[in-house]
Amino acid sequence: MSAAIEIYPPEVVENIVQNLPLEDIANVRLCSRSMAALSTQETFKSFFLAKKVNLTRGCLERFIHITTASSLACLVEKLTIAGVAVDVELQKSMVKDKVRWDTTNNGPIFSSIQTKLTEDGVAEAENNLAALRALKSEQGTMRRDNTAAELLARAFQNIRGHRKHGRLLSLTLTVVVFRKDAEQEQQPKEKSDEVAIWQAAADCFQSTMQAIGKSHLPVDELDVFNSTLRCSMALDSVDDLLKSRQSLNEILEAVKVLRISLSERPDDKSEDVDHPRNMRTKDYDAILRLLELFPNLQTLEMHWYNARSYRLAELASGRPDLLEYCTKQEVNLKSLNTLVLRGAAATGQSLLRFLQSVPAKSVSLAEFHIIDERFTSILEYCTSDEAGLEHVSFDDMWEPSLVYFDGMKSKFPVLGGSRGGQTLERRGPEVRKPIQYHFAQRPLGSPAAYRWHTIKQAEYGPP
Repeated sequence: MSAAIEIYPPEVVENIVQNLPLEDIANVRLCSRSMAALSTQETFKSFFLAKKVNLTRGCLERFIHITTASSLACLVEKLTIAGVAVDVELQKSMVKDKVRWDTTNNGPIFSSIQTKLTEDGVAEAENNLAALRALKSEQGTMRRDNTAAELLARAFQNIRGHRKHGRLLSLTLTVVVFRKDAEQEQQPKEKSDEVAIWQAAADCFQSTMQAIGKSHLPVDELDVFNSTLRCSMALDSVDDLLKSRQSLNEILEAVKVLRISLSERPDDKSEDVDHPRNMRTKDYDAILRLLELFPNLQTLEMHWYNARSYRLAELASGRPDLLEYCTKQEVNLKSLNTLVLRGAAATGQSLLRFLQSVPAKSVSLAEFHIIDERFTSILEYCTSDEAGLEHVSFDDMWEPSLVYFDGMKSKFPVLGGSRGGQTLERRGPEVRKPIQYHFAQRPLGSPAAYRWHTIKQAEYGPP
């Protein structure tokens, strides 16, 4: 059968391979050297264009191995690096109490079932706890010895040396949590150990940036925890990066797209950040100097995560000066085409001046709080010929009440009804049309309102 297939042109073999799962393609490649060559075309290579690597010693050593000269892993274009958070509390409670709690939820209704563990169940929990503690100890050792940065830099050097263009199209930073054992990873979720998650994010960011600096691996798009729910990068991690910025200046100039999530640390109890109003000027400086590392940005997405359990009103009043500060300091965003701000807050005048200072053609605001003013001036500017915008998107805008755009569909039923919805998006000539909005009464209790609230909390905090 192998000889019969081998007589067909490569295009025919490729069409056959396109309809096979990866396991079957791998089996085809084992038939003979000629079949391995024929079947190693675009379809097979596409399985290696994206890869995720956890920051454990074992995963990093395997990553180094598979990115050596002859490996298809050097084809990786979209790489995800995952910091590792270890939460031992679940297994500790199981070992101590000898019971397991299984929780299910149906919307806002939660139910828990207690199951007494057998001797085998207790032994399994003890083994899982020991494995988690070993993983947690490994993470602490790697942090002290800077192991992750060293190993990751070696893999990046392999990619840079063996790829035709020697660069990554995208690099995404995220965090995974190990709670059940040392093998099953989970995404950060409600009531996870947020201190461990934020530490894992800081370690991931620092190790990755150091590895980029050492390997000189260019990156086109950089996502810093922007795509991860219930996780963000603490501002002090930005400070640490800026201390070693010299080795990164040339490399980060290549970044065209930056998506970044920022927050305070959940465990930060220092007096001068005890309330969000007291966000320090040095935090603004850190953000400003961070943006200066990316002088050729075409897309900037900044997300704020509320890690400190403040009410919306407090959060909204906490950062009224950041955009104004960026405008006064004349942050260099001369190449910017797309601007996205999520979870932020500013006075209307601060936001207006910031929008006027950047050359963006696309502006998106989500979960944005306008302080002490109306949203009207922003809408008038965005729809004007002066702004020259080609795309606008507004979602969940607060003034301080939630804004409802006329003619749009609401995400949930509202007491007394509503003539509009919380989301508006326009492109092309439609952008120039006037935008009208109004306010409505509170959301009615409903599955849709519950989902809206749950998604908002996962995306914007608190954890």
